[in-house]
Amino acid sequence: MLRGLVAAIFFALLGGCGNTPFQHIEETYSKDHVLSEAVKGYLSISGFGYVGLPIFAGYWAGSAFVIDADGTALTVAHNIWYVHATEINAETHIGETYQVDIVGFKKEADIGVIRVAPYRDMRPLPIGDPNALKIGDMLYGICTKMGTPTVFGPLLEKGVDDYYTDLKVTLKNLMVFDGDTQPQGCSGGPVITENGKVVGVITGMPTETLLTVEGGVVKQHYVQRGSEIYFVPIDQALAVARRIIEESRR
Repeated sequence: MLRGLVAAIFFALLGGCGNTPFQHIEETYSKDHVLSEAVKGYLSISGFGYVGLPIFAGYWAGSAFVIDADGTALTVAHNIWYVHATEINAETHIGETYQVDIVGFKKEADIGVIRVAPYRDMRPLPIGDPNALKIGDMLYGICTKMGTPTVFGPLLEKGVDDYYTDLKVTLKNLMVFDGDTQPQGCSGGPVITENGKVVGVITGMPTETLLTVEGGVVKQHYVQRGSEIYFVPIDQALAVARRIIEESRR
């Protein structure tokens, strides 16, 4: 009798477990872990060209990040087009420098694709779901090869359709987070969640252009206006990247 009762209780408990799904626990990581892993796929890119107008020849710096094992990397179109660069170099997180291949870009989406030879300790960045983001979610913007989150803050807006760029196009369906400040060179960098997934590509922030004369030379400066950081959702960016890659093979 007792043995039968114990068996009945056991199977009742087993059946109850079978009807109750296991809870999904989102992976969380420390800030240091997220950044130390993210920099392995981050590239600091630079080139020499005509910045803005032809009279402003000079050096340009931006960002990019690796998305596959072949060294394919995403950046923004203006890092390629705006400089009119024919040669772009990429510096990795361990200080090695490579010349990259320009695959192509789409001005209307401000997305560009480059390719670098696979390098030591390279880590393609894992892709997240920007549609799952909620207002207030905290985001990192990786802007330096050292991984310092010089852009960090909460998501402010989704579905922004009125961001007008220097490429003279209006970008659609962007997202915005409060980054406080944005050092030069952030454009093209990844926007990353607190669990280390890429959800966007930094396209820029509102700035004002100032011209100064220094030592008889006209110089162009960009002054930050506000703290909002605009980014292209990663699913949108990857769809554009696929078209760029397909067209480059024709």
